[in-house]
Amino acid sequence: MAVKENGDAILERLLLSSEKQRRTENAHDEKELKKAQKSRQEMNNLFANMYEDRVKGLLDEENYSMLSVKYRMEQQQLDETIKIISERIDDAEAETDDAKRWVDLIQEYSAIDEFAATFLNELIEKMGELRKFGLMRKFYLENYRRGIYLGLLLTDELKEHLLMIQEQAEERFNLLVEREEVSEQLKD
Repeated sequence: MAVKENGDAILERLLLSSEKQRRTENAHDEKELKKAQKSRQEMNNLFANMYEDRVKGLLDEENYSMLSVKYRMEQQQLDETIKIISERIDDAEAETDDAKRWVDLIQEYSAIDEFAATFLNELIEKMGELRKFGLMRKFYLENYRRGIYLGLLLTDELKEHLLMIQEQAEERFNLLVEREEVSEQLKD
């Protein structure tokens, strides 16, 4: 009952526990993103000016080619930097949303007074029948892709995802076994 009554306080504590650090990192990321986007725009302008100089005959082919390669490499690096920073910002927002959903789930399941049949059936359905490949995927997500795991868990999509991966993996495994049998028959 304490969780249900103090859900907002728990959520607040979860969000504020590292809020200062999160704000600092987010502000830094936003600043870096703007800086990278500005540099990317400047690089585009440089390319346009360089092209105009080439057309006007102010820049010879050798220097144009050398500068083009250099600027393209810098553009690719900036594009990668922009992508990485944008993903970090999105991940930070997702973490906040995950914390809110986590508290909502705790509130939903903390008020259980008795184990009713519907509640037990709901838990059993959420568990599903996972076999080797589904359990392997679950282990991988839990240990190496924690954010994806928590996102799927909190949105009640984990079971569906694991069963889908399990089905695909079993189909591929069976296909490999069939191919191996055919190749063994061809050898004989």
